[in-house]
Amino acid sequence: MFKQLPVPQKIFGVIILLFLWSLFTEQASADVPTGTIAFLSDRDLPPPFDADVTVYLIDADGLNERAWVSSNLRYGPVAWSPEGKSIAYHLQGEFATHIWLKTPVILPAALENLRKQPAPKGLLVVPDAPKTEFKNVTEQFGGREYRSPKWSPDGKRLALNSTDGSPDGKTDVCVMDIEGIVLKNLTQSPGIDEVGSWSPDGLKIVFFSNRDGNREIYVMDSDGKNQVNLTNHPALDAAPTWSPDGTKIAFQSNREGDQDDIYAMTLDGANVVNLTRHPWNDQAPAWSPDGRRIAYHALRVGKRPDIYVMDANGDNQKQLTGNPRADTNPTWVIPDRSLSVEVSGNQATLWGRMKLERQ
Repeated sequence: MFKQLPVPQKIFGVIILLFLWSLFTEQASADVPTGTIAFLSDRDLPPPFDADVTVYLIDADGLNERAWVSSNLRYGPVAWSPEGKSIAYHLQGEFATHIWLKTPVILPAALENLRKQPAPKGLLVVPDAPKTEFKNVTEQFGGREYRSPKWSPDGKRLALNSTDGSPDGKTDVCVMDIEGIVLKNLTQSPGIDEVGSWSPDGLKIVFFSNRDGNREIYVMDSDGKNQVNLTNHPALDAAPTWSPDGTKIAFQSNREGDQDDIYAMTLDGANVVNLTRHPWNDQAPAWSPDGRRIAYHALRVGKRPDIYVMDANGDNQKQLTGNPRADTNPTWVIPDRSLSVEVSGNQATLWGRMKLERQ
């Protein structure tokens, strides 16, 4: 029957078929979790050294789990800069905890892919990777503990926790430039204030505080003004993080029992939805860069925490790790788009710099 149609109708029919096929394949591919998640694990260190951690990477579909960075100091959660060129984290030493920057970030797969690129006959392509630099950006401020850095959307500032080391654990949310020149205390309350994340437009910061007697979610302007309690709930609310589209805030709370669940709410604290509803603790939510998924860690009764991922509405919850040791604090990798592999004339490029050496 299709053969009997006039040519214009055949063309139109082919266009319709291609359009429908594209919709089908796009939906099918969209259902597969994509991206890479970094998390902390103590699995590589025997007691009593399990306070130290290794940074691991795992694909969002649960495959390709691998160790990335280890240290004899204790790492804090890794935060990727918006353009993916740098990471920020805290290192807990014997006498102090400071914020460090690592630039550039070159993941193992990036160099491996470069080395696999075809080279001209008789030539060997060798990546000339830029030297990685490490910088302690809080050392000059001294006298306090600095933890949990969060990048501003423009990549020019870090929000972080600053603790004075006193017995009551007084902690404030501070903001500093990434050069480590100016640090400003935004909260200055008598209790514990801990940073959550920036709003996507960089105008506000969400955080949690026990200033009202228990942990609550607050929001403030990025200069510390207009601090507002969003939750006002007798339960413990913590670990807030802004969705990439700026419409929701995910957080953890024990408001429906003794265990923590992952919740989401609108920016005014309304429309609170329990996303996990597990009989164990679900904590540390982290939005994927496209806002379609949330990673978190879950502590089953009698077991150490593992990394999970779910759709942003709570559907399709999937366990990614199953090691008997503790896997915690997931963050999503933001790839550096300037680190690319281009095959043009059978030559690979790494920031435009390569060495060609004869075999």
